[in-house]
Amino acid sequence: MIRAAELPRWELALLAMEFWGRFDSREDAEGGIAGRPYPLASPESVEEVAGAVEGRVPGISSVRLALAHGLPRSRSPWESALALFLSLPRRFGGMGLGPLELNGPVGLSARGRKVAGASKAMPDLFFPAASLDVEYDSSAHHLGADEVLRDKGRQLALQASGIEVMPVTASVAGDYGSLVAAAEAVAAKVEGREPPPLPEAMERRRRRLYDELFRVRTLW
Repeated sequence: MIRAAELPRWELALLAMEFWGRFDSREDAEGGIAGRPYPLASPESVEEVAGAVEGRVPGISSVRLALAHGLPRSRSPWESALALFLSLPRRFGGMGLGPLELNGPVGLSARGRKVAGASKAMPDLFFPAASLDVEYDSSAHHLGADEVLRDKGRQLALQASGIEVMPVTASVAGDYGSLVAAAEAVAAKVEGREPPPLPEAMERRRRRLYDELFRVRTLW
């Protein structure tokens, strides 16, 4: 909470999503992250602390912005960044898509249960209204080879249950133009129409958001 005034607002949201998620950013871990079985905090607990120190600690408005737009249950910083890029309102430079659920349980069909050997699976970034799961490709940045294999089986089970799976690779996320093209494809599925061209000022805002979300971070 003390560092809230020091961080750009969306970097603060990314940090909040790490606390609310199931990973730790660690330079000594494979892919730069290590899995964690439980979150370190919840949005409710952060809101409680923010309310207790409001007026005495700077940056609380940024904390409340993170509370309003951050999502719990993230499994990596890149997944967090992609979720924010897709879901943040257009006035902030995001795609404004939703509702979006991050790593929440979804019931599988009979065929999907046979594939998964379980009654439920957890899509990465799930748009329930469109039955669309956007998956951040874990082969480079998730939690190792075993996790990658589990991800592939989970995706097959989701597809067998009628949920469309759209992967976003690390190379796509690492290039602004490629990610915008992928995000527009997601928008077309979620909204049922192609997104209109952005005015120049909005395009600059989107580029700034991308730079803040996807640049290399060494703050934590």
